Amino acid sequence: MPSVPEIASADAGAAHMFFLKVSWATKPKVSRISGYMAVIAALFFVSSVAFVLFLLLEYPFLSKIGLSKPAWWRRLVNGLMAVAIAFLLVGMTMPHLAFSGGVEVIKAEKAGIYDVKVVRSQSAEGILGWLKENGFGFNDGDVQVFEDYVNRNWCFVVAKVQPESGTEERKIVSGNMVDPLILRFKTDRPIYPLALTSTIGAETEVLLYTLSEKKLTCGERLTLRCATKTTQWKFSDLVGGAETQAATLFANVPELATLCKFKKRLKPQEMKEDIVFDFAPDNELYRETKIVW
Repeated sequence: MPSVPEIASADAGAAHMFFLKVSWATKPKVSRISGYMAVIAALFFVSSVAFVLFLLLEYPFLSKIGLSKPAWWRRLVNGLMAVAIAFLLVGMTMPHLAFSGGVEVIKAEKAGIYDVKVVRSQSAEGILGWLKENGFGFNDGDVQVFEDYVNRNWCFVVAKVQPESGTEERKIVSGNMVDPLILRFKTDRPIYPLALTSTIGAETEVLLYTLSEKKLTCGERLTLRCATKTTQWKFSDLVGGAETQAATLFANVPELATLCKFKKRLKPQEMKEDIVFDFAPDNELYRETKIVW
């Protein structure tokens, strides 16, 4: 995203959205102790290392302090064991230290069935390390794409499907579509980030709908299939009515807007740049015509 987005989710049915709102309002307050455990583990590690260093400094003076060598060796072995245990605890409680690379978690929230995080980093390596550490499938071959977004100071939105415990499948999936994730962000021109899609290395069908005051165009990148007028109430119905979290993100949709449909199959080399939209030179309505047997 070119800027930090507002985040929401919507469902095919208004009832599902209602129960999600109830669940969100009644969820327990969670206090995480991992932060405290990380501090305790770090202190334990530092103390253990300091104890071992003290024993090493103590060795030349064993005869003066009246300590036998076997007793000193037992203390050293115990100290080294404490260092090893403390090191493991540090690794378990602070795994992010290995790959964080200056990654900033700007926002973390629940949106319907999604746990969403918005992150930003000053380096592509840092963001890739954070993604791999958190279970997202990117590799070092994607560094160039990430570098381009990092240099533009974009942020990255990541989401995991984690419905509430006991949620029925029909409350998550309708037909072959999962609950949509909705993002609203500030940008100079309408833009659809596409460069990361090219990294999968396969031809991909891209289908985009736009809603604007006038007809839009993205040049030859995608084929305009339809441009028609629609009213705001139909769009509100799509996100579950006027009272849902998702609907609040579309409060400024014009009363009468132009709905455009763009669709095309793109090869990986055709997806290396994002799709940027502009107002079309004309505002004539259009509907694709197909001739089939």
